[in-house]
Amino acid sequence: MKYVHLKWEDRYSLEVDAMYKVHQELIVFINKMFDAMETEDYSQMQIAFVNLANFVVKHFKDEEAFMDKHEFTGRETHKLTHKKLLESMGEFESQIKTKKLDKDRLHGFLRVWLSSHIMGIDRKYADEIVPKLKKVA
Repeated sequence: MKYVHLKWEDRYSLEVDAMYKVHQELIVFINKMFDAMETEDYSQMQIAFVNLANFVVKHFKDEEAFMDKHEFTGRETHKLTHKKLLESMGEFESQIKTKKLDKDRLHGFLRVWLSSHIMGIDRKYADEIVPKLKKVA
């Protein structure tokens, strides 16, 4: 099956410079995972998934530090969402290790997660923090 690559869209921009490039890089890692899923080679999938997971863990850590620094009021809820997403990632990692990956499910999860995470919960912190940053500038 051909997994359609994600593309950066301007609507993903949160006007937060610290996250702009990172969200673009996230799309690259997700697309590399899609490419690996097409190979049927579980060692390739494992490498792509570990790279994606490591990137996501670092991104979440940086994003949470950013929210803490700017005292985002919804940061605890946001952190819980990150925790749940990482738990889901752990389930997919187990599937890869046992060579029983539900590729269509992972594909759908990553597509929905990217748009709902950036356009949903990330938009909330941007809407609160960006006006504060503009006042300081």
